[in-house]
Amino acid sequence: MPKILINPRELILQEAVELLKEKGYKNFSIRELASRCNIATGTVYNYFTNKRNIISVIFKERWGKLLSEVRQIKSQDISFEEKIRLIYLELEEYLTFHKEIFLELYGEENCNKSHSREQLLGDLYTIVDDIIDFHRENKEIMMPLETRTLTVFIISNMILIIVGKDYFTFDDLLIVLKNKLN
Repeated sequence: MPKILINPRELILQEAVELLKEKGYKNFSIRELASRCNIATGTVYNYFTNKRNIISVIFKERWGKLLSEVRQIKSQDISFEEKIRLIYLELEEYLTFHKEIFLELYGEENCNKSHSREQLLGDLYTIVDDIIDFHRENKEIMMPLETRTLTVFIISNMILIIVGKDYFTFDDLLIVLKNKLN
């Protein structure tokens, strides 16, 4: 008699998160995931095409939560600098767990048409665009740079700082922004 599973997809995703925490992306194994779920490897493939697909689902689900937090930051009645700092902290928390996956899926050498940085970061860019436009209207930002260009500059540098490139710190980025915004 076949085993009846309740919410097998959710079970697979829950165990995949734990396996990722323990083993990282490179050492993540579908076979080990199936074993942890007490299911056949083929059952995992009934729900996900491959390891990258499982990781991508987890990554995107958690990215949605990050975007929700950033939308809340956008609506707060605080300065532009404070909003940027809070967004940085959210992004840092997210990438602390997902750095290896982020680089694997969206790094320079792995970026392709189905997983472009613009596709991933587009919603974040739009929220930050709105923040910049709001603070421009309130005369907090006087820089003549186009909104999207400034947004990409800010987010790209945040990611660069977080993923471990020790060229400069977030405070250095704020100094540049403060000196150029007015």
